[in-house]
Amino acid sequence: MFGILTLEGWLEVMDAQMLAGRVFAAPLFFISFILSGTMIFLNLLVGVIVNSMSELPDAANASLNTHEKSSLPSIPPAVSEASHMNLLAERLSRIEVSLASIMIELRKQER
Repeated sequence: MFGILTLEGWLEVMDAQMLAGRVFAAPLFFISFILSGTMIFLNLLVGVIVNSMSELPDAANASLNTHEKSSLPSIPPAVSEASHMNLLAERLSRIEVSLASIMIELRKQER
């Protein structure tokens, strides 16, 4: 039945049924079976796509929440330029330390 649904050799199977004496019933069965089976699989495919699309905003929110919990200090909106530069320098130094540790790990894995 799955082979008929995928349209693999369904004409040979229908011809065998027609030769067995089911001249009118065989084409009606096979055509209706293929159409209904195609609709069922199409509905399943659309359901999977809609379900995965509805889960995308949840996954995006989850990834945003993990990025918000960063160890880097946030820059407040109303600060002086000097304190703003100090915060940026602190963030840059932490990023440099993180990059250095990543480079060390990469060198260890290369060995």
